Amino acid sequence: MAFDDRRDQEQELLTNSEVVAILQSQKEKSPSDTKVLESLAGEEGVSKANSIENTRKELVAKVNALKERYQLTKEEVLQLLNHSPKTVLEAFLCVEQAILDSRITEEDLESILEVLG
Repeated sequence: MAFDDRRDQEQELLTNSEVVAILQSQKEKSPSDTKVLESLAGEEGVSKANSIENTRKELVAKVNALKERYQLTKEEVLQLLNHSPKTVLEAFLCVEQAILDSRITEEDLESILEVLG
């Protein structure tokens, strides 16, 4: 199934590392994709994305547990995966709507940081 066909059937959110992985898999087929990848992530970003992949899987498991506990949306999960917040402010920015909707408290943010830590 072509990428465009899949996109028409179902809109899907991708993490930054998933985008890099897709571009890397395509770079063998088209040299222009290599240029796109390097312009998006830079040489250092590509190698960093590769080295992070194993820890990313652990992070996904942690975030999925948080998703259930705090009723996070797909978008909030994506923000947590992409940004890996280290401070309460960074976590707040990832799940701001959840706080406004009273799904998460400031204490919950600290718990989220402990889990992600």
